[in-house]
Amino acid sequence: MTVFNAYHNSHDLFYREPFGAVTCGQRITFRLRTFSTVPVEACVLRLWETDQEIAISMHQSIENSQSSVSDSVPKSFEDKGLFEGEYEVPNSPGLIWYYFEIRVGSQNFHYGNNLKRLGGEGRLWEQEPPSYQITVHKQTEVSKWYKRGMMYQIFVDRFYCDHENGFAIHPRKNALLHANWSDLPIYIKDELGRVTDWDFFGGTLQGVIEKLPYFKELGINILYFNPIFDAPSNHKYDTADYHQIDPMYGDDAVFKQLIDKTHVKGYSDKNPRF
Repeated sequence: MTVFNAYHNSHDLFYREPFGAVTCGQRITFRLRTFSTVPVEACVLRLWETDQEIAISMHQSIENSQSSVSDSVPKSFEDKGLFEGEYEVPNSPGLIWYYFEIRVGSQNFHYGNNLKRLGGEGRLWEQEPPSYQITVHKQTEVSKWYKRGMMYQIFVDRFYCDHENGFAIHPRKNALLHANWSDLPIYIKDELGRVTDWDFFGGTLQGVIEKLPYFKELGINILYFNPIFDAPSNHKYDTADYHQIDPMYGDDAVFKQLIDKTHVKGYSDKNPRF
């Protein structure tokens, strides 16, 4: 009876190099360690691009004692192999999927992603396994003004309220409106712990405009906003409409005014500003 096991870890540079997302046209080295009671006849790396499947025969490589192996992998197999293969990703961005197919005697084994499908250490499967994922992206260059800039992150609702009488525009249904800016945040939740009533302090984009001199005084030249689009929450990460400014923050006109006021005369990549 053939007893077989294998090991690949997409988070370990020894087994997949480079780690993580790669740029268009970049080469990736894959390694798979095998443990078997009989010799392994073949190991194939199977990949899926946008419009085609690719099969790469992996060759046996020299053992590397410094590479990590899960404690769950048996140590007593007579045939211990290390298979290696290279693959060049396409010249266009997208997603690549892969797993390994190993032939041992009359049996075929599959090694793919784990049950959580989060990458890292995988596992053997009797059938076609869930695949590992590779993200391919275009090479980008970070602007010099960004590298030299001083950034200020703005959570609009908690930043500055420009209304003398508090909430002057578009309060939401089931919203808790704080009359005192110094109140502590509070959330109303149901029996399952889900927020049913979000609290708001009244910060707006107009309030950000009024504080532009304050940013200048601090030496800030990059403003980074939490989401500002239409959403029921106060943090706006649950955006419902990416084409509409949340009415409690303002509208397109006030946002354009904010942009115009921060794009002052003389701005260039050599002279960063907001």
